[in-house]
Amino acid sequence: MRLRPAVPVLPSLLVASRLEPLLLAQPADSRPAALLDEIGAATLVLGTALGGGFLALPHATAPAGCLPATAVLTLCWLFLLLESLLVADLVIDATSEASPGGTPSFDSLGRAAFGDAGGAAVSATFLVLMLTTLVAQIAKASELAGGGAFGAAPRSLRCALLTAPLAVIARCAPPRLLGRLNGALTVGFVASAASLFVRGSQLASWSRLSRADWSVAAAAAPSLLQLHVYCEVVPTVVELLGRDRRPRCSRDV
Repeated sequence: MRLRPAVPVLPSLLVASRLEPLLLAQPADSRPAALLDEIGAATLVLGTALGGGFLALPHATAPAGCLPATAVLTLCWLFLLLESLLVADLVIDATSEASPGGTPSFDSLGRAAFGDAGGAAVSATFLVLMLTTLVAQIAKASELAGGGAFGAAPRSLRCALLTAPLAVIARCAPPRLLGRLNGALTVGFVASAASLFVRGSQLASWSRLSRADWSVAAAAAPSLLQLHVYCEVVPTVVELLGRDRRPRCSRDV
């Protein structure tokens, strides 16, 4: 399993739960506010699905070649899309049955569907996914920012110094500011990746696109799924867009 580097998914994961009150801050009939909510939810999904691991795609897909890797990537995208739509439906249904103000979690969804044992298994799986992702992101960030005096510090201290400001911001900043920060980070990452691709296209050997090895294509699927998974933010997206607005959730997811 390939774990994703730090930018920009780490801020997305940290701010996800803090974005939920935005729904309550907007009038239900305010079209500009509703549009801003959709844009914010879309950037949250985009930032989580892409992440810094997007730059690891060449390494994960190079052995198979362009066409086989594209086919596997399309199947992975379809699987993640169906998974996220299913999670969104479950969250909407569970929220409509819950008490006012209640927000269903993966634990409550698992327990409702599979009982206590199933809920515990779902919670453990989700926890492992989040912890391994965050650890990989923080560790990679400490390497990228390892120059000068900061680089001379122990890795554990570098990780703590990088994580502490993000934790404080995610905990204390207003939800609207967090949404704008996440959107800015996502747009900045996409722009940086686009400029990198433009510069790199001058060095590309386009004839290699014809190479294909279907025998190793399936081996890239676990890495691609982990690189692009974003179902962890679907409950937040549902909360942002309105619990009873399935079309809006479907568009953003």
